[in-house]
Amino acid sequence: MTTPVSFPHIPPADRPITFQESIRWCRRVCRRSNSNFYSSFALLDSRRRQAMIALYAFARITDDLADAPTAAATGHLQLAQWKASLLAELSEVRPASEVVDPSAPGNSLHDYRFLWPALQSCVQQFGIPLPLLLELVDGVISDLTPQIPANWPALDHYCYQVASTVGLACTHIWKRTAEIPEQAVLDCGKAFQLTNILRDVAEDAKRGRIYLPADQLQQYGVSQTAWLDCVASHDTSAGPPRTQRFGSKSHDGQHPGACMPDGDWRALIDATANRAYALFDSGWNTKPFLTNRSQRMFSLIWHTYRDLLHEIVSHKEQLWSTSKIRLSYLHKSKLLFAHAVPRGEPKR
Repeated sequence: MTTPVSFPHIPPADRPITFQESIRWCRRVCRRSNSNFYSSFALLDSRRRQAMIALYAFARITDDLADAPTAAATGHLQLAQWKASLLAELSEVRPASEVVDPSAPGNSLHDYRFLWPALQSCVQQFGIPLPLLLELVDGVISDLTPQIPANWPALDHYCYQVASTVGLACTHIWKRTAEIPEQAVLDCGKAFQLTNILRDVAEDAKRGRIYLPADQLQQYGVSQTAWLDCVASHDTSAGPPRTQRFGSKSHDGQHPGACMPDGDWRALIDATANRAYALFDSGWNTKPFLTNRSQRMFSLIWHTYRDLLHEIVSHKEQLWSTSKIRLSYLHKSKLLFAHAVPRGEPKR
């Protein structure tokens, strides 16, 4: 979990936090996240880069509140307080009487107050609709009591809440004109989240979670119980947190001693990947609507996720190993270098 970032000199409680103090705090949150994409923010102009830093810090904290060790017991309350704080800081709505004021000293979320000036500026400058951020929180709340989605529409709704909402918010920052290709952005977010879900099947199973639709498991003869028990039987550790918005491989692609699910699980992975590939193709249509520098950042993220999906499909047996499938450092460095040069990014 990302712990609250402190300053050497905390502003007095009776003095408002300045924008510069807020953006420095958000930048520290981003750096501590160890995300591959923080470096991609450098592709943007200063105004958009600061907005992305604030937006990413908000999304990172929201996700981490659900991943905290005590989330099972306190996550619902903390996220309710977080949502109330979002409403209080970015709208005229004040926290309901039954919800403890999250900005009050002594509240567990009090140290996160440094986020708000930067996020307020981001939302106001780029016209990001507040409901997008609220729906992201709702999606994270749903992860505290996860249920296997019944079908593709149910999974699509989850992907919309935890990924497409962020994509739409980013597009408000990146866009060249007032127009937003909404369907392309929605599809792109779903493609990214399906890639995350496929990458993290074993990690999620360790925590008793399956994100692939129940009707698809049934169609391919995959038992939910076997899917979960298989992972538990070969790794008893609690494992890291749930799916998020590649380790080394043996020569034959197998992990020694790895247990595999029953049924035609490989065909299930391939079918899900094919669905994601189609969404990637649709999502690429977002690019022409963005500023030149924003196009480079979008292209870097799009190619990184799509290349990751290709690695997953090519080495699907490794999904059940203890190390994640990852793009190599060299591969990621080449992508970053190609996008750092104007007009140097790879074509679709």
